[in-house]
Amino acid sequence: MVDIIAPVTDYVSDSILTTRGDLLKRGPADTERFPKGAGGQIIRVGADGVDLQYERAGQFLFEDEHSVSNTGVITLTGSFSTIVTIDLGNVYINGRYGIYVMVNGNKGALAGNTHVRIAKDSGSADIQMYHDFTTLVSALYIDAITMGYFRMSGLIKITGAGTLVLKLEGWSTGSTTEISINAGQIYAHRMRIVG
Repeated sequence: MVDIIAPVTDYVSDSILTTRGDLLKRGPADTERFPKGAGGQIIRVGADGVDLQYERAGQFLFEDEHSVSNTGVITLTGSFSTIVTIDLGNVYINGRYGIYVMVNGNKGALAGNTHVRIAKDSGSADIQMYHDFTTLVSALYIDAITMGYFRMSGLIKITGAGTLVLKLEGWSTGSTTEISINAGQIYAHRMRIVG
């Protein structure tokens, strides 16, 4: 009886696989060597949806990022006004977004509180922030004719896949708070835990 597999196996092991632990993969034109990775790494399909790559297990991967800032002067009054929106496009269930916000506002002639928050503006996705709520909120008492500085960060969990647009909005008591051009900014990055 002739073993037809042995010649193929010998050819593959002698010509392509050079190190213990190597794998075979289909390249653009032919079968090729996929060298073993380092200890603790896992194999995943790359962002192109075609090629394989190694990555560390149990770590956050930053998959995508978005940033925006307001292009015009925004005056915050006694009701919520949108400072800027950020379109995250299509989001997938259980995805996580790290959100970072910076707002600098000039308070008018009367001191008072200024509130800013991130909330869902539109889209079909469902979100959760701080595991319970749908907004990230920050409030600051600002003296009259003084600059107030807001820094806010949080994590958004996607509980239902779809499209998602977030808005940064604010309101002011006492007197108005003016947000100069580029003084209201949102940075968002999509994270994924691997492993």
